Parts: sequence; C-alpha cells; structure tokens
Amino acid sequence: MKKLSKSKLLAFRQCERRLWLEVKHPELCEDSSATKASYSLGNQVGELAQEIYDPKKEGTLINPQEEGFKSAFSRTSDLIKKRKRHRLFYVFISLAGWYNFLLLIF
Repeated sequence: MKKLSKSKLLAFRQCERRLWLEVKHPELCEDSSATKASYSLGNQVGELAQEIYDPKKEGTLINPQEEGFKSAFSRTSDLIKKRKRHRLFYVFISLAGWYNFLLLIF
C-alpha cells in the first residue's frame, strides 16, 4: 500500500521525478524549514479542530503511528460502518492501493 498525501500531490505537480524520488528514496529527501513549519501548522489546525468540535473529548482519534496502519484502517472502517453520530479525527482510508489520513468530523 502506498501513502498518498497533499505533499505527494504537490510534489507531483511540481515535478514527476520529485514524486518518484520521494516514494522510492525518501531517505534522500530533506524537508526545508518552510515545509517543517507547514507540517507544524497542519498539526495545530488538527488540534484546534478537535478542541472546537469535540470539547468534551468524546470523539475518536485514529493514530496509525501508534497503533499501526492495518489496525488504523480496520478501526476506521468499523467506526464508519456503525454509522453512529460520532466524531472521528484523522481517519485512515484506502483506495486502489493508496492510503491517506483525513481530518474528518461527523
């Protein structure tokens, strides 16, 4: 399974070879300070969304780095199938062999 992210899509738009390098040899890529700042801002937005939309902390945070990708995908799928009114943050989706995490609130 391959990880699809906004960063990968932007890399492709800039240069197809850049995307190839990021996928095949990520150890050769270095993030600029601007990129690191962008990641940090994205994390802050996610945390703020959780505070605003789930002040009672009743939602579910899917964290694939802690629980592993297979578990995150399985748990996301199970929670969505239950169709309860429930807040999910950073759900894990897969489509055609690619996967991504979305900040999702419902």
